[in-house]
Amino acid sequence: MTTAAFRNPTILEVPRRLGAGVLVSLALLAAVSPAAAQEAWGQSKGASLGLKLVIDGTGEGEAANPGDPHIDAIGAGLALVGGYTWSPRFHTRLVLGSATHGTSVPDFDVQRSWGTFEAHYRFLPERQVCPYAFGALGGSDVRAEEGPNRVKFSGGTAGIGAGLLVGFTPRWVLDLSSSLEGINWNKAEWSQDQPGGGTLQYQNAIEESGGAFRIDLGLLYQF
Repeated sequence: MTTAAFRNPTILEVPRRLGAGVLVSLALLAAVSPAAAQEAWGQSKGASLGLKLVIDGTGEGEAANPGDPHIDAIGAGLALVGGYTWSPRFHTRLVLGSATHGTSVPDFDVQRSWGTFEAHYRFLPERQVCPYAFGALGGSDVRAEEGPNRVKFSGGTAGIGAGLLVGFTPRWVLDLSSSLEGINWNKAEWSQDQPGGGTLQYQNAIEESGGAFRIDLGLLYQF
C-alpha cells in the first residue's frame, strides 16, 4: 500500500458528480423555502450535537495495471459533530469521523479517519430551511492492518463545503452537507508485532498530496 492510491486525480470523478447533485438539491430546497417561515427556527446562540452518516470519496478505484490491488473509491462511515452558534449567521464546529473502504484483497479493508474544525456562514439564519457555506482545517489518516503488520499515512487537511439545515422542530434539525478537501500527506508509519513480544516500528517523513470528498447526512440537536 502506498500513498499513490490517494493522489490519483481520477479518485474525485464519481464523488464530484454526487456532490454536484447534492449542491443542486441544496439550491432548490433553499429556493422553495416558504417565505412565511420566518418564525424562530434555528439558533441565534447556543450549542449543538449530532451524528451523521458519511459517504467518503477517496482511494484509487480501479488499479492502473490489471491484477494490482486497489482501494474502493467510495466508503461509508459515521461522524460525530459538536458545534456552537455565536450569532445567527456564524457557527463553528468540530467534526470527528471515520469511514471504511473495501479493497480488491478479500477480507482486507482500509480505514480513513479525520478530525476537522469548521467555520460556517449561514445565509438565511433562523429560517426553517437554511443554506450555509464553510471552510475547514484539520487532519486525516489512513490505516490498514494485516496480521502483525500495520501501516498508517497521516497529514493535514484543508477544505471547503456547503450544506443545508432543515428544521423538524426548533431543536431537531436535519443537516445535509457536501465538502471537498485537499490532504498533504506528511508522515508514513509502519509497525510489526514480534513473535517474542514487543513491536518493531518505523516511520518516515513524506511530502505527497491527495484529496477526499464527503457527503454527510444526519441529525443535530440544538441546546
